[in-house]
Amino acid sequence: MPTPHIVLFGGNEKAISALNSLFDRKAVLKHYRIEDASVFSLAETAASFFVVFAEKNSSKSIAALRALQSHFPAIPRIVLAAPALLEQVDDYVSAGCSRFLFYPQQADRLLDLVTSESTTLPGAAPSRDRNNFTGAILNMINQALSIGIVPKSVARIISLSTLPDLPPTGIQAQFLGNFEVRIEGNLLPELKGKKLKLLLAYLLYQAPRQIHKNTLADLFWGDIDTAANSLQVAVCQLRKHIRETTGCSDLIGHENERYFINPAYALSSDAASFRALWQNGQLQELRSGLEEALPAYHEAIGQYNGEFMEDLGRHCEPWIEQERNALSEKYLHVLERMGVYFFREGNPTVAINLCQRILEKEPYFETAYRLLMICYDQLGQRGHAIATYQKCAAALWEQYKIKPSSETEAAYRKMVSGVGVDEGRLSSCA
Repeated sequence: MPTPHIVLFGGNEKAISALNSLFDRKAVLKHYRIEDASVFSLAETAASFFVVFAEKNSSKSIAALRALQSHFPAIPRIVLAAPALLEQVDDYVSAGCSRFLFYPQQADRLLDLVTSESTTLPGAAPSRDRNNFTGAILNMINQALSIGIVPKSVARIISLSTLPDLPPTGIQAQFLGNFEVRIEGNLLPELKGKKLKLLLAYLLYQAPRQIHKNTLADLFWGDIDTAANSLQVAVCQLRKHIRETTGCSDLIGHENERYFINPAYALSSDAASFRALWQNGQLQELRSGLEEALPAYHEAIGQYNGEFMEDLGRHCEPWIEQERNALSEKYLHVLERMGVYFFREGNPTVAINLCQRILEKEPYFETAYRLLMICYDQLGQRGHAIATYQKCAAALWEQYKIKPSSETEAAYRKMVSGVGVDEGRLSSCA
């Protein structure tokens, strides 16, 4: 295999010296200022890889990435950054980052990456015969997988690219985040009245089931004398609104005293897609291990753009609250499994980020506290680790009047004794 040539942009003398020592005789390194990226020419030196040091003022580093991606799309672009810059991952990916590594913590990974893959990396430019748009999407997905988290911009692309192709008479229902419906590609305008919105959402979510009129009447109007008549009026209003705004006159069917979504319309929903990806990830993990489940888990996060019918607020109907809690629980589980994976892979900083996302949404998630504590301990941040345990104990006692589990207590005792906590002590986390 030919000796790889690495072109470095930015970084101080100490960092460059350390990389020269790291790659001693394994690669040829050439260093330029960060500003030189915009005028760099391959005539100056061969380049197998570009390495860009992320600076505190990220605008220069991002501009360098954009210039390199524009002029040399086939050459992988690796960003070296301090863990403090984790929140800027999204910006670097959008600018054309192929790999995002923490430096100097992941210096060995950089060496392994360059020496084992001197010809290509996930995120390299697509081949000439690949459709440009498809190639760009696959490129972004590969970048997300290589980084270890899914930035928002990439998540949206994954979400769009994994929706099934719909025929001209298809229906797309968005339940995660704000509730929206597209019929034959046309967005259904906002319905007048909360009751109509809930009725349509319920019929779509229950499809292809047929719902008896009494069930709908009791669910939305309660056990009153006029409930059946109110349901009939609401269905008429709903049909009229859909017909006048989209031209669709047969979306809601009725027979044998039951209402349903016309099965002639192919129906797709983000909530159903999220569930399927979560289930697929579960099966993959059970059969082949956590690493094999990671792609499905990544795509599941891409589908989860908010809580179930989030626009209705916290106080909502029991069936919505039940579904919201069920899907939210699955989302948190996916984040937790990804956190365990990146801890095992020696990347506790990404695991910390994932645990923090869990605890922002669910402050009583003990497994996330335990993994967070272990990650801080592995990074040598003992104060943060102890504070995490204390927050966990306080939260569990305040909410449930219980103490942390034996697994969490054992991990904490081992940590404060100075022994440290290894992967095997993750117990139920792992």
